[in-house]
Amino acid sequence: MAKMKTSTSAGSKQRSAKDASFAPVSNAGPAVHDDKPQDRATRARAVKAAKLQHRKVYRRALG
Repeated sequence: MAKMKTSTSAGSKQRSAKDASFAPVSNAGPAVHDDKPQDRATRARAVKAAKLQHRKVYRRALG
């Protein structure tokens, strides 16, 4: 997780510009102050899914 620079706002903006399906995930960052464990787990799962999807897209782009 430390390898991927996804925490920067610039990176997430670029990524969501590339693929609109990542926009909801990048918007649900630290700005959302709901720290119910349920919401945190959901957000974490969404981020994980987005990263996995992004890796697939990136690999496909590379060939």
